[in-house]
Amino acid sequence: MEKHLALLRDEHLQLQLKYSQLQKEYDVLEASVRSSKTLDSSRSFVAKLISNVAHLYDKDLYSDITIHCDGHQLRGHRFLIATRTDYWGDLSLLDKIDLEGTYT
Repeated sequence: MEKHLALLRDEHLQLQLKYSQLQKEYDVLEASVRSSKTLDSSRSFVAKLISNVAHLYDKDLYSDITIHCDGHQLRGHRFLIATRTDYWGDLSLLDKIDLEGTYT
């Protein structure tokens, strides 16, 4: 029973990660489509924000937290993590997040 629950937990976490990635890609595409359809040549605030956030991916610029997972260290952004989950509570109190196990 314990092994089965662990497998279900791992599968759930993998699906959450895939969903998160798909949601990010969808938001960027939606912002691109909306900004290209507007009559005004300037992009909307939301489109600019999403574009800027998308460009933060895999960059150390403005990174303020380190995520340790499966022997790797990834730099991250507290405000992005906080928008996706409240699992770790108040992220302003953390400098790093340790994830156990392997996630792909």
